[in-house]
Parts: sequence; structure tokens; C-alpha cells
Amino acid sequence: MKNEYNYSNIKDILKNDIDFASDISSSSDMKAHLSAILVGRMMKELN
Repeated sequence: MKNEYNYSNIKDILKNDIDFASDISSSSDMKAHLSAILVGRMMKELN
């Protein structure tokens, strides 16, 4: 069974599990976005 990557679901899970703090360089939403992108890249490599 192949794992499906769903950006919205992954981002929601990350935001619920990790408290992304905003700082001068990026917002918490941007950090969650970038994390979701990295998860997608990792899943692609694993599949």
C-alpha cells in the first residue's frame, strides 16, 4: 500500500503536534508550510 501525501492534512497534523513559534524571519504558518513540504519530499523518497 502506497502512502498518499496530502499537504493540507499533513500541515494540520504538524500544527496540532508542534507549537511553531513566530519570529522575525517567518510566521508560525510559514514554518508549518515548510515542514509539510519537507514531509512530502521525505515521503516521495521513501516510496
